[in-house]
Amino acid sequence: MLLNEAQTLEDDGRFYEALALIDRVLGMDADDRLVAAALTNKARVLAELDRTDQSLAACDEVIERFADQPDLVAYARYHRAASAFEHGRTAEALADVDQILRNDPRDEDDLIIADALLLKALVLRGEDGLALYDEVAERYLDDDAITATALAWKAELLGDLKRWDQGLTVARNVIARFDGATDSDVRLRVASAHVWVAGYLARKRQWAGAIEAYGRLLDGFDATESDEMATLVGWAREQRSALRVLHALRGPRVGAGVGVAALLIFTVFRRTGRRRDRERRRSVAVRLR
Repeated sequence: MLLNEAQTLEDDGRFYEALALIDRVLGMDADDRLVAAALTNKARVLAELDRTDQSLAACDEVIERFADQPDLVAYARYHRAASAFEHGRTAEALADVDQILRNDPRDEDDLIIADALLLKALVLRGEDGLALYDEVAERYLDDDAITATALAWKAELLGDLKRWDQGLTVARNVIARFDGATDSDVRLRVASAHVWVAGYLARKRQWAGAIEAYGRLLDGFDATESDEMATLVGWAREQRSALRVLHALRGPRVGAGVGVAALLIFTVFRRTGRRRDRERRRSVAVRLR
């Protein structure tokens, strides 16, 4: 099937070739489901190429053309919501997400609902976001990739809320629960949990523990696993080296300065290092289908 070939090309980063195949599908006399899928895939590929306006136009076409068939427009709504979120238009993002959730089939095999709930959690943040992460983790208990994602992002949000001890507990739970996983998505979440453990320990000025946490990430994960993993591994290596220097300098006269420096290091990460995973990720459902 041409769309499957296009998906393979997209996964390999060959976006222009993928677009060519998708356009071939759209030029055929295809049924509604195939056309909707092709347009949605086209929107996603265009987004990968940073052609945002064209991507959103493809989403709009799906939503307008198949407005009476909610199951055909769900992914288009999701991608439009994700784009709105990334550009700070939270009201638009919530409107599309809530429209998807209104048609929730309560089917745990329908992964678009997991995506929508996770995106809504990112938009709402705070206590509402934490509650949604718990809902996803409970509802998709048998899906390790979704559960690990929900819990890892919950650990991150707890850090955003400066609830370091709770964030440590959740991050450590992710590590313990999914230790030894072979699925690439689950491994990425476990690696990120190691980062949160290290960062939150640094926040608590537990430098030796933070250094050990980075070391466990470096011992258990390899940069060749994926681009995202390479980012985490590279970051962990740099921060472990920096913390070792700061830890060696620690003393009664420089302790406060060491603390400030370490907090600045972690703050820089939270503003930059996590963004590839958070804002440029593809939906869980699309990756796992």
